[in-house]
Amino acid sequence: MGTWRSVGLAATLAAALGCGVAEAQRPLRDVGTDVRHFGEDVLWVWSSPVRGDQKGWIAAALTGVGFAALLPFDERIDHWVAKDSSRGLFRALRPVRKGGSLYGGSFLAPIAGAAYVAGIAFDQPDVRDAIAGCGSAWVANSYARKFTTYRLAGRARPTAERGNDVWLGPGYADAVPEDSAWHYRSFPGGHVANVVACASFFGHRFEWGLVEPALYAFATAVGLGRFPDRAHWASDQVVGAVFGFAVGKAIADRQLERRRKASREATSATQVGALRVPTANLFADQDGTAMKIGWEIRF
Repeated sequence: MGTWRSVGLAATLAAALGCGVAEAQRPLRDVGTDVRHFGEDVLWVWSSPVRGDQKGWIAAALTGVGFAALLPFDERIDHWVAKDSSRGLFRALRPVRKGGSLYGGSFLAPIAGAAYVAGIAFDQPDVRDAIAGCGSAWVANSYARKFTTYRLAGRARPTAERGNDVWLGPGYADAVPEDSAWHYRSFPGGHVANVVACASFFGHRFEWGLVEPALYAFATAVGLGRFPDRAHWASDQVVGAVFGFAVGKAIADRQLERRRKASREATSATQVGALRVPTANLFADQDGTAMKIGWEIRF
């Protein structure tokens, strides 16, 4: 087991033990709420095309224009990279390339699990939102690719050595061997979409100062690292990055709207509660020659 995974598992166990002694408030309800919101956010992203507004369709059109503009340069970029993949830049990207210590991000799973448990145990909604939001952004964009574009249109990767204009139609995965199907999943860029989705979510959901550009820098490194691995064309990476950015922002917007709604409801409940507090008063009133004495309750 790698060092990062060992550290992550240790942190998870420590947080789980802390959950037993920390003053956690309504942990089961919090988990249930997070799971429900997770599923709702993923489904909302998947169904978003039917609710597309003018701004969204313009962004999609511009992305298509950018994709088309890069097509003539795809093979040139690939040839330049393949000619000397040992350049200093590509050596610096080794950790995020295939086989690198940061490739795939699997080491983050136990760390994220530990953070979520700690968020439940110590009643930290922002920590829970951070883990759930990044997770839902990853699931929403990852499985959207797997069940739509990867099944409907298989574009040959650079490793297939067939050029950048080879596309296979629906059902191609059943027509080629399993080990060959991977070579036709170039469009759109997957790794960059996953990382940009989380970076976009964090950037739109929280105010983390210098951490935000660092997240985008890491996402850029992941995208560039796929070139020497010859996994994607440049045009694929642009579409993947834009898609991931949009998904991350959508999840962040939904979380923020839920926070605003909860705040409004809490304020409204406080105001209504304050208006409905009953008060009892004694009174004495003289009306001509008569004296009235009594008490009243105001609601």
